[in-house]
Amino acid sequence: MGIEEDGNRNSYDIIADILEACRNPLRKTPLMSKASASKVTLDKILRICLMEPSLLEKKITDQGVIFYQTTAAGLEYLQKYKSLTKLAKPERIITTEAPIPLLQVQY
Repeated sequence: MGIEEDGNRNSYDIIADILEACRNPLRKTPLMSKASASKVTLDKILRICLMEPSLLEKKITDQGVIFYQTTAAGLEYLQKYKSLTKLAKPERIITTEAPIPLLQVQY
């Protein structure tokens, strides 16, 4: 049940966008718009995020309206995701035009 990349975003980015959008309860259609996810992608991710440990909670009102809200585990995912993406920013990656020479070890 893999999730394909969506433009420039991978599945981790899309999950983070969905969890961020659902900090406050949100219905499916507004969630698709806020997270910029297609229905197919959103459905796949909702299935994953509702599994244990649950990153999202599905809430159903007395009128049968379904809302999704980020759980404590989902907020923890977001915190770790943001920390990792901050570490992996392109400006933090050192590039050189010439390859770095390998150390020569003599035995």
